Amino acid sequence: MAVLTFTEIQNIALDRAQVNVATDAPFTSTEMARFINDAYADVFEASGGGVLNSTHAATWNAFGGGVDGAYTGILYSIGEIIACWSALANSTNGGQSTDDPLDRVDKAEIDVLRSAGSGLGTYATPKVYSVIRLDVTDPAALPTLRLDVWPYSASRFHPILYIPQFTAIASAGVTTPNVSDIESRDIALLTAMKIAPLAGRAELVPSIAADVSTRTKAALDRKFSAMLDARQDK
Repeated sequence: MAVLTFTEIQNIALDRAQVNVATDAPFTSTEMARFINDAYADVFEASGGGVLNSTHAATWNAFGGGVDGAYTGILYSIGEIIACWSALANSTNGGQSTDDPLDRVDKAEIDVLRSAGSGLGTYATPKVYSVIRLDVTDPAALPTLRLDVWPYSASRFHPILYIPQFTAIASAGVTTPNVSDIESRDIALLTAMKIAPLAGRAELVPSIAADVSTRTKAALDRKFSAMLDARQDK
């Protein structure tokens, strides 16, 4: 089964909620898009997101503060960085024989390492990195990340592997969710569960919920349990 498109998700949701949009349309297309993307966000979070890789040149600029080993992000679609490498060339992704994986640390640790200067010895390649989000006012530049590596080497590049930010889908433009085929069906079922009570068919919710995949159901159960339980992990 292929990943369902926005229109296919909408049709399944309306069918399962027994909403006949041809003769009795309780929801506008704009409202349906909100319900679908609300469900998509839940499934996207539960799935962990797909991963992409990006070259150094497509991801980072030299940091304007003049700090060696600091870079400002120019790729604004990053949700979470999974891995970062030190590479000899501007490669598409790390993992080449000449690429060195970096360990992620807090920025404060890199600040301490920098302040120690030559007292820690010298290294041919960077060893650690940190990523923080900068405060910017331009909505088009959110989120802007700052990468810090230590020790700095002017000849090295830093490609990354990352999970992209959530991107809403619609009937045109971005029409396919970034999830698996089964998870795309879960989006349709969760949407049906959201709209059924609003259409006066709340009694259908248990039967719709029974068809949600085991993985998505378990992830949502953990999420709702954490929201309701006063004993939160610290």
